[in-house]
Amino acid sequence: MFEINLVPDVKAELLKAQKMRKFVIYISILVAAICIGVIVLLGIIVGGQGIALVAQDNDMERKSNQILDSENLNLNLTIQNQLNQLNEIGNNRRVLSRIFGILDVILPTGENTVRVSELSVNLPNSTLSFDGQADSTTNNNYAALEVFKKTVELSYYDYGRYIDEDGNEIPAVCITEITEDNTIYGTYHRYPDGGCGPAPTTTLPEPENNETDETTDETDEDTQPSALPTLVKIKRNMTASQLEDAKSNNKPYFQSECISGNNNSCPLVEEPVLIRDSSNGRNSAGALVLRFSTVITISPEVFSFNNKHMLLIGPHRQNVTDSYLQVRNMFTEEAEDCAVDDLECINAEGGN
Repeated sequence: MFEINLVPDVKAELLKAQKMRKFVIYISILVAAICIGVIVLLGIIVGGQGIALVAQDNDMERKSNQILDSENLNLNLTIQNQLNQLNEIGNNRRVLSRIFGILDVILPTGENTVRVSELSVNLPNSTLSFDGQADSTTNNNYAALEVFKKTVELSYYDYGRYIDEDGNEIPAVCITEITEDNTIYGTYHRYPDGGCGPAPTTTLPEPENNETDETTDETDEDTQPSALPTLVKIKRNMTASQLEDAKSNNKPYFQSECISGNNNSCPLVEEPVLIRDSSNGRNSAGALVLRFSTVITISPEVFSFNNKHMLLIGPHRQNVTDSYLQVRNMFTEEAEDCAVDDLECINAEGGN
């Protein structure tokens, strides 16, 4: 008879099961500890944020009360807002005086003179509305009106910056533009300390070098007292080759925004001239004239304050710059309607 003892195997399985149970309990405790740590950490973060928000709210309320208790609060806020708006106001400034330069360029003179009897300017829309009178030595007043329309459509403008020999822009307040022999020059006086400005009250010596009209005429600084500035004279309408020579040789020049070579990309008007109505009449001297009303849409760039050294260019007459504006004989009294028995006026060519 045989007898088998199985106790050692059962005991081995029991020990193995006990080890597994201890391992599972250990892992469970570790995971639970980690979870508790994460919960505690999240609680600390959330609680800290709440405490920080409460502190910020209290600080904001305290500062708000301090501001509300301040004297002249409305005045201070108004001044601060106005200071913040200075740049925007400067960028939106318009130069109304350029109206006279525009009229000086677009109104024909001579045989087909056109004058203005009533003028209205809308700067936000950049439009000129006026009642005009067209004179003509021929009895066909429409000839003068057509010359006026063509003159407007063939007019241009130009603006830009004067650049010194170091490549820096010369402030516009320093420059005065002059016209000599149908050539425009920008002139200014450069002081020994590097500043610039208009002509001083002391008479300056005449520039010695007048040979290079495309760049500058300067007096020799060694031949004049150190207190006197140097006269600088810069030709504005350089040819393409003169401009390239000035840039490559570190000479001052004018950098145009519209003119490249012989081409001008800035027409004065953006739309055709609108003639709203026309009729015959007689002026104060009794001469026969054609009366008309017109609306002209000018490029908004012409009136922008930020566009310096504006030049208005007409097809027939002298160009007009910001430094040279004139009010010539361009305004007149409004003409009278044709009398009922004035057959010459009523039947004249050109009236509607």
